Amino acid sequence: MQSKPLSIYDLFDHKRRYVVPLFQRQYVWGQEIQWEPLWEDIRSKAVAHLDRPSDDRVAPHFLGALVLNQIQTFGNSVPAYTIIDGQQRLTTFQIFLAAFRDASRAAGNERYAEETERYIFNTGLMEKPEVETYKVFPTRSDQEQFADVLNSGSLTQLEEKYPPVYKKRRLQERPRMVEAYLYFSSVISEYLAEHSDYKLEIPDLIEALYHALRRDLQVVSIELEGQDDPQLIFETLNARGEPLLASDLLRNSLFRRAEQNGEDQDRLYDNYWIEFERDFWREELKQGRLKRARIDIFMQHFLALKTGTETNVLHLFKEYKSWIKDVKPYPSIEAELADLLRYAKGFVELVVPDVATRFGRFAQRLEDLDVRTIYPLMLFLKCDSDLAPTELDAILEYLESYLVRRMVCGKTTKNYNKLFLQILRQLQESSASGIEVKKTLLALTGDAGVFPDDREFKRAWLISPVYERIKVARVTSLLRSIELASHDKYGEKITIDTPLTLEHVMPQEWEEHWPVNRNIESQILRAFEPGTSSEAVRDVLIHTFGNLTLLTQPLNTHVSNAAYKKKRPAITKQSLLKLNTYFQSVDSWDESAIRERGEELFAIAQRLWRYPH
Repeated sequence: MQSKPLSIYDLFDHKRRYVVPLFQRQYVWGQEIQWEPLWEDIRSKAVAHLDRPSDDRVAPHFLGALVLNQIQTFGNSVPAYTIIDGQQRLTTFQIFLAAFRDASRAAGNERYAEETERYIFNTGLMEKPEVETYKVFPTRSDQEQFADVLNSGSLTQLEEKYPPVYKKRRLQERPRMVEAYLYFSSVISEYLAEHSDYKLEIPDLIEALYHALRRDLQVVSIELEGQDDPQLIFETLNARGEPLLASDLLRNSLFRRAEQNGEDQDRLYDNYWIEFERDFWREELKQGRLKRARIDIFMQHFLALKTGTETNVLHLFKEYKSWIKDVKPYPSIEAELADLLRYAKGFVELVVPDVATRFGRFAQRLEDLDVRTIYPLMLFLKCDSDLAPTELDAILEYLESYLVRRMVCGKTTKNYNKLFLQILRQLQESSASGIEVKKTLLALTGDAGVFPDDREFKRAWLISPVYERIKVARVTSLLRSIELASHDKYGEKITIDTPLTLEHVMPQEWEEHWPVNRNIESQILRAFEPGTSSEAVRDVLIHTFGNLTLLTQPLNTHVSNAAYKKKRPAITKQSLLKLNTYFQSVDSWDESAIRERGEELFAIAQRLWRYPH
């Protein structure tokens, strides 16, 4: 490989193109991390030109490195280079030059506008002018907005095409390249407005910016030679840091393999990979203590499904490559992409559930319980098992009951990753069925695996302080399910769209309005250690399901720590939930009333989350 320092203008001098491979990621640079530091570098050099004596040279500033690989061209084609590394930087330079060109023209300085234009567009003979005109040609999904930015000719014209849109009085973000242009236009305008501070005219400030770009801001351009491996260099530069998602590296590797196999990369991109370019896949989901892009989480669970083993998202790229190399699971890249797309559709149903379906309701339950180690198994059930709907529903019922009962009973979740992969392997090796899943779950023993029976489930439901032990969102989710299940065939079918909050009927701060009950029933006391005080019993029971209900936030705030005789009429008048109409026939609220309501709620919970027999 050969390397040489070049200024920003040197990069785009002469007739040449820098091509972003279609399989590289979209433009992702943003204001705080990238645009602002770049502008500060450019501005500081321009100011140095304004301040320096006329015979002084300004020391050049290094902006990073580019790795390029020359493409063989024929006929009138413009000489071209594939960007192995540095596409974000090169693209940003072009957007900045477009903003500088338009700001110069708006200031009446056509000389520098025309000069800058020749570093944005190629001219003369070309084989494909529609693409070869551009010095930089971005990945497929960015080409339209990139062309709009470079061809607009002015800030006004670009804003006409991408007008500001407000939702709930908040300005919505426009396409990322448009936002970059708008940012650079803004800061260049602010810079030019400072001309009086320097006791200079605007043309002097434009000239200073031009010289900063022409001479003082440099990159190192590294051009590969015949024996250099572009993929290996790309991975070395990007796999050890955080500039790319693991899936970005995988995509790059995948399309390199397609190129080596002689498969049509454009067709593969248009027919398969384009789905993964949607913003949806780059949105982040919680994964353990960290957040990861949806596409990385999907690829992690996809690989776990295929290998039957745990996959660490931090090692996803390496493990996926090893699997492809060692197992050779696909006859072609097209078959690989088709398989990825098939499972991706199942993954979308998991993370954006349709609660009108049984699968969607269970997927929503997994979200509420924050259990995602089951996703490889769920992808298998959805995409591979070919189960009858009734059989799939039975499996989902067993799994949901298992998870809910273990959560209520305070069982550990640390073994779930291994357990669900074990069930996955069993179903892959035999015919998938509800009986197989039920047998596996019921055979588990010990705290790490046991399926709590009705007796254990009921005890935890009635006396376990779930409010203190389980996240509020999870308790709320279970109570919402009980509310919906409490409407029988004689009543209206309802949905709950209102945000609801968890409320203690007997409040946590009970001392002022709720006298201690010294005559607690012996049935209740038997659940506690001998000699436990009435206050201690109460402090546990107020956090059990029997004392918890759902209210809107305004009503929750209104009733707060009030005595029961004040809370009861407010709750029964304002709330339409069955959870709360219950209190219409309850005149007083104490430990016995909490237990009685807990029993009624448990009867519904026992039907919802049945123990399999």
